Amino acid sequence: MIGHLAHFFQRRNTILVLQAGAVLLLISSVLTWVSVGGGQSAVSLSGAEMTTLVRTIGVIGVIGGVLITMARRWVRGALAAVLLGGGLIALAAAVVAMLDPAQAAAPALSRLGADGDVHTLGVGLWAGLAGSVVLISGALAVLLFSPGWDDESEGGA
Repeated sequence: MIGHLAHFFQRRNTILVLQAGAVLLLISSVLTWVSVGGGQSAVSLSGAEMTTLVRTIGVIGVIGGVLITMARRWVRGALAAVLLGGGLIALAAAVVAMLDPAQAAAPALSRLGADGDVHTLGVGLWAGLAGSVVLISGALAVLLFSPGWDDESEGGA
């Protein structure tokens, strides 16, 4: 089983997984996470309005994926650890919004000066949840399998 995972998570596939997770997070930051109210007074809150960290983590994920392709040894591990932490933070934000949308939407609604009773979950929340899980998976794959990548036998930092 581990051998199959190690074979799949070679450099190219691992970077693609990281980039897919980061892009999903970026996309989720512009899509609706929670809709509040109904009718003409409805307010749709995007991922960026709910938590600004989602967009930031998406950008860091894209940049981190590129840097991991160029980095070697411990630098690659450090970058993967940062991406793992970011993925966990994004996952926590999505889970909190999923479990209690009213509580998660309260700070954004107070900034917008809006209120409402009906809270429905949008597709952006599910994209953020999926993106964070994929980003976490890619970061774990870098930590676990990157020592076996081709460049490790060469000298370098």
